[in-house]
Amino acid sequence: ELTLPPRTIKTGTVTSSQDPGIGHEGHQLAIILPPSEKVYRGMLTYSASEDVQLVVLHGPLKPGEDKGQAIWTPDGETKYALTFVPVNNMAGTWHFAGNALAVHTMNEDPFSISYTVAYRERTLSDTVKSETITSSQDPGIGHEGHQLSIILTPRIPAYFGTVGFSASENVQLVALHGPLQPGVKPSGQATWSPDGKTIYALSFIDRDTSMGTWQVTANAIALHTMNETPFTVTYSVATGQ
Repeated sequence: ELTLPPRTIKTGTVTSSQDPGIGHEGHQLAIILPPSEKVYRGMLTYSASEDVQLVVLHGPLKPGEDKGQAIWTPDGETKYALTFVPVNNMAGTWHFAGNALAVHTMNEDPFSISYTVAYRERTLSDTVKSETITSSQDPGIGHEGHQLSIILTPRIPAYFGTVGFSASENVQLVALHGPLQPGVKPSGQATWSPDGKTIYALSFIDRDTSMGTWQVTANAIALHTMNETPFTVTYSVATGQ
């Protein structure tokens, strides 16, 4: 793995203020990690005074990249893709990846939150990315009518990382393991192959959502739909310990 920057761990208590996002004026927001050009990857543990939702922003987007993903913008010009996770609880732990981290409510009254966050702020690379892509036809045999957005291409050794994403429609999470050694029988588990010769075991996870975060280890990572028409996804991913 690449040399990693030091991990930062901080504990704090904050009171929320009015969400500055357009269309969110009646909501409250507590910013934990402010917008950065680098990718934050880490873990948040929190205790709030009421049920909250968790927010990660990805971006800012380039002009024309907002194509159906959930968007957050303070001014209508600087736009971020929004990962909004309605955990609706007062306490919990969350693994995240993105360019900003916050906690949110749909109420007008301020809330307080105490938290500990441990994270690294990562420079962009082949395995640390924050970008918007459009899917293409799934190249897997038997998947010709599906769409696929590859986040991390197949490699050995496997990746260990966290993905945060916001897509223009509900997507499924795909992790590939392998390729399987010649002669190894898949023994009934799902597989994926581009040519019938190179075969991967397939983890296919349908959360019935267009956004979320995923801590995963695999030899390749992608997002998928069962549809023929392309989708757009903005994501942040960071690998390593």
